[in-house]
Amino acid sequence: MTGPARLEVSALSVDVPGRRLVDQVTWSARPGEMVGLLGPNGSGKSTVLRAVAGLLRPAAGSVALDGADVHQSTRREIARVCALLTQDHATDVELSVLDVVMLGRIPHGRGVDDEAIALEALRRCDALGLAGRHFPTLSGGERQRVLLARALCQAPRLLLLDEPTNHLDVAHQLSLLSLVRTVDVTCVVALHDLSLAAAYCDRLVVLKDGRVVVSGTPHEVLTPDVVTDVYGVACDVLAHPRSGTPLVAVTPLDGSAVDLPEGHP
Repeated sequence: MTGPARLEVSALSVDVPGRRLVDQVTWSARPGEMVGLLGPNGSGKSTVLRAVAGLLRPAAGSVALDGADVHQSTRREIARVCALLTQDHATDVELSVLDVVMLGRIPHGRGVDDEAIALEALRRCDALGLAGRHFPTLSGGERQRVLLARALCQAPRLLLLDEPTNHLDVAHQLSLLSLVRTVDVTCVVALHDLSLAAAYCDRLVVLKDGRVVVSGTPHEVLTPDVVTDVYGVACDVLAHPRSGTPLVAVTPLDGSAVDLPEGHP
């Protein structure tokens, strides 16, 4: 099957000994959608992404790609459809950047076009100039772009991104999310920046304590009441002057001003 995948997460629960990390989570992503997972640290975003990728077996519920249960599939079968970019990755891999990106071709079997596919993925991620570098010598932002290139090299139909804008400057944050919007995949992305999520995602799923609080369009989800309830901050939601998407401004609940260093203008 080709084209973006349909994802359905139904009553998903994930446990570790003595604790439930995700509880009865239900949401979906239509083919070609970009869905944002929001929530504070510890809310379950990374756990959900790992369960969707088949790396964590649920205690209850199911994850289906185009109607097929992910957890009844082999790792190779999943990897042909789904690519996951995690926050934690090895930084001491003694490989060139090009070789790291070409690892994305493994699920499909080696082919004569692998290097060309990898170089094109690096070009799209503004990282072609890094191809000959050793991966451990890269900065955090450079590594992030290279790992996204590896995910694209995998030719997924579902792309899972866990805080992909970490370590990136503002220009590369916008460039990365804009690039993902152009790729013919279904994408689920965990983000902390609420305004970025509103600008780039078709729909948002908000988690708190391992449960879905609300889901819907950015305008439906990013309200002062929701942000205050989930994040414990006071919130004003404005309209972006160019796009009209929600811009989220937050302050401490007690209304105190942000302390600036002495001498700050």
